[in-house]
Amino acid sequence: GVQIAAGAAQGTSAESAGSRAKDARQGGGMRTQLDRRAAVATELARGVSVDMLVRAHTQGPNKQEEHGARAKRMAHLLGRVDSRSIVRAALFDLLFGSGDRHLEHVLLAEDGSLNLIDNAHAVLLPPHERRHLPNSVFLPGSNFHTRNLLGFPFLQCCTLASTCSRPKPSECPARHTLYWPALLLDYRCHTPRGRIGTAFPVEMNKCLRRLAHTPLSKLSSHYGLPPPPEEGLRQRRRLGRQGQSAPQWQQRRGKTRLEMLVERAKLMLRYGAEGMFARTERSHGYYLEGQLHN
Repeated sequence: GVQIAAGAAQGTSAESAGSRAKDARQGGGMRTQLDRRAAVATELARGVSVDMLVRAHTQGPNKQEEHGARAKRMAHLLGRVDSRSIVRAALFDLLFGSGDRHLEHVLLAEDGSLNLIDNAHAVLLPPHERRHLPNSVFLPGSNFHTRNLLGFPFLQCCTLASTCSRPKPSECPARHTLYWPALLLDYRCHTPRGRIGTAFPVEMNKCLRRLAHTPLSKLSSHYGLPPPPEEGLRQRRRLGRQGQSAPQWQQRRGKTRLEMLVERAKLMLRYGAEGMFARTERSHGYYLEGQLHN
């Protein structure tokens, strides 16, 4: 299956953790302290990045292989990937708006399973200025998928001309085939007739229905996410009376990230994966969005 290598360490409050640290034994004249910084716990993600695999035969004497030998070997390796893993990875990126799923963040294990790393650019995570739009090698039409198809120099100078390096070349760079083997990660290669529709895995179907049919206030409390606008207003008033303020990423106007996630879940249940993808915005990549990361 797909392993998502990212998780927040929530546990107990900062006050209780700080109290335990203060009472901990001292060693070597150093005091153990915990501040109020957020913590993230991650597991070791095993496997080799697809980017590394694709590049493995592009250096040295293998660079000029004839008759497509390199591409054939890579297609063979990527063809061993468990199709169910690819479909689940595509659904994860689609639902959570993963905006940084390029080949370096997809690790392939020997048994054909996938590990996904660097999941910080998803719809539920701060900061608020990121757009959290799907940008994934698994999803056709997104920037990273198109980079595999056309090559980065062509995409950068021919479709996003304002970002082309200076001096600008007199002719558009040629398309290259270096990453064509990675196009096998397109989820359409692993589903009947190239579609998912509403044929979601059982656990994901449960997740979608839970998101779609549970009141926002309960979801907010359960997942520790910014509350709905009316509850958020009450919270800000309460904090104001206490001389505190809510984090900036909870104060932005418009839909909260939780509302965006619930909306995506409802669209997937109603229209299927492809219908939801067609009805939501996707990322055009780093370079169309100025200083924004995705």
